[in-house]
Amino acid sequence: MKKQIIFIISFFALSIPVYPQAGGQHISGIVQDRSSKLPVEFATVQLIQTNDSAILKTTITDRKGKFIIDKIAAGNYVLRFSFIGYEKTVLAITVNQQKENIGTVEIGLLSKNMSEVVLTSRKSLLNTSIDRKVYNVTQDIMAQSGSASDILKNIPSVEVDIEGAVSLRGSSDVMILINGRPSPLMGKSRAEILQQLPANTIERIEVITNPSARYKPDGTSGIINIVMKKNTKAGWNGTTIINAGNYDRYNGGLSLNYKPGKLNLYSNYNIRQDRRLRINNINREYSDSAGKTL
Repeated sequence: MKKQIIFIISFFALSIPVYPQAGGQHISGIVQDRSSKLPVEFATVQLIQTNDSAILKTTITDRKGKFIIDKIAAGNYVLRFSFIGYEKTVLAITVNQQKENIGTVEIGLLSKNMSEVVLTSRKSLLNTSIDRKVYNVTQDIMAQSGSASDILKNIPSVEVDIEGAVSLRGSSDVMILINGRPSPLMGKSRAEILQQLPANTIERIEVITNPSARYKPDGTSGIINIVMKKNTKAGWNGTTIINAGNYDRYNGGLSLNYKPGKLNLYSNYNIRQDRRLRINNINREYSDSAGKTL
């Protein structure tokens, strides 16, 4: 009976699988700059297995350049150190003791310097805020050859009909300002003025749907403020633009500016030819005095 019990216990003991336990060894050290001898913070330290180059553990250095990799088994490994702007450094180690301190590891800067980095920024075409929409005309390709009327067609909630009449949110009762001020040009003939005003002289267009009291927009559906470009260069300067398009569309402009000091003299001459195709259908009914249709 005792022999049977011992046999059963031995059978179950042999059936239990045995797994290797992770070692209690750990590796520590310090990473510093080769030239300045200062510690390198946030450098990446990777523990790589020698036989298959598999990355076993990864850590980073602290503010003093120190690092610790724990819970590893004894054996041969490779440590790889890397950081942005530094060369990758590889170190072969053998872990035998429970606490393996590799000391100080120096890493050097890359021998190849980065080429010049140029950062460019540009304004977005349309910016929306609480009370207005700002359309940056300088970002629109139409601004090189079109007119102010053509630019207004691209702005949401603004409509321009075939005659050049401007309406805001379906209402033609809209106030048009130049540089934030009323202009006598924006009276009854403002449709013609907007079609003749070159878009390349405009910096931005502000559509104010909820104007404040300073504009006194009584009885209007909103305000369209056309902000013109300002020239701050002293002396003589000017621009000449000539454009051509299909359907016999031609546009030319000459701008001259003279600024000897605080006084600024500006002149602008533009010529524009634009052929538009129109199709009209007119139906008329005539009635006599008795109301009968003739």
